[in-house]
Amino acid sequence: MTHELIASFGAALVFTLAATGTPGPNNMLLTASGAQFGLKKSLPFWLGIRIGTSAMLLGVAAGLGELLNRYPNVHLVLQVVAAIYLLYLAWKISKATLGKTTAQQQPLGVIGATLFQFLNPKIWATSLASVSAFSLPGDSYWPSILLLVLAWNLTGSLMNMMWIAFGVSISKLLHSARRQQWFARGMGGLTAATVVLIFW
Repeated sequence: MTHELIASFGAALVFTLAATGTPGPNNMLLTASGAQFGLKKSLPFWLGIRIGTSAMLLGVAAGLGELLNRYPNVHLVLQVVAAIYLLYLAWKISKATLGKTTAQQQPLGVIGATLFQFLNPKIWATSLASVSAFSLPGDSYWPSILLLVLAWNLTGSLMNMMWIAFGVSISKLLHSARRQQWFARGMGGLTAATVVLIFW
């Protein structure tokens, strides 16, 4: 591994640690999932995030980002769909009952979480930024992209698990139905608030 690749990977680790650790749609949903369903049942959601984010990065590196720049109407449609879906998820979270899994209340699975990344405005923005910032030219391009994907998954897995654990720990403090209701509404409100990021 060349010095340039090592330096690029190190910088990518710092960037992705900040990107995956700060609040956003994924982290709000992971916190709510941890509180409602616990760690084990939230793992498929975590795996879907990691698969979807990796696919997004590879797609951007292969030219998907340029396609969106060339056809802004496609980008607008994605923004509208993302906003509607996030508001729907926020509504479901606000109505959730902690510790109970019903046919209407299920954690987001691998496929759903994977597809959600392509509607997630924060993942679009950070994927475009990180590919632009940490990819190297020439023969080092794809090795640097693969290291970037690795950086995203190392830091992303750590931060995702921390947000799930945060939700699990909060659920243990919500002993009354009233507290659970207020928490669900609060998480739903925070998730809905991330819609602002879409049109920022």
